[in-house]
Amino acid sequence: MECGLAHVDTEFVVFCDADTFYPTHYLRRCAEVFAAAPPNVSSVMAVDLAAPPVSGATRRRQIRKMTKSRIYTNQCLTGGFGQTFRTATLRAAGGFSTKHWPFVLEDHEVMHRVLKIARSRYDFDLWRIPSKRRADRSKVDWTTLEKRLYGILPFALKDWYFYSFLSKRLVARKQDLLALREKTWLKEPG
Repeated sequence: MECGLAHVDTEFVVFCDADTFYPTHYLRRCAEVFAAAPPNVSSVMAVDLAAPPVSGATRRRQIRKMTKSRIYTNQCLTGGFGQTFRTATLRAAGGFSTKHWPFVLEDHEVMHRVLKIARSRYDFDLWRIPSKRRADRSKVDWTTLEKRLYGILPFALKDWYFYSFLSKRLVARKQDLLALREKTWLKEPG
């Protein structure tokens, strides 16, 4: 992502994962959300679903995520596979960069920097379905304590959270970006 961003010359940039399902309307909906949003909205976020939004359970998940996005306006509630940015704002925030953050959870840390200078918008009709290939996420995920602390801390303490608290814990667990390249699902039973 860091290398690719250096070559982007469009107003918007979206990073898509090869193992994530994006509906055919995905990019069109991103453009519509940006067009309808105020100028200070520089990122558009998709809701992650386990299946297309046709069941009551899936719709309830969308409603919960949208409700959370209105309460926790200064937090990232989606992974990098569901983030779309105004290119200039992403660059102004430092982009995806190992210089800024060489660890897992990079999508949340980069959003922390973006949210210092612009707002984010979630949209009910913007969704995607991530792969379930990685059954064991322990080498690439945060702990329950880390996730809860991220959720309750005010935005003013997020620098401390990422750069003093979380980074030390990720170093101790050897959760750098290379951990994301390990294909643990090839070793998992089933």
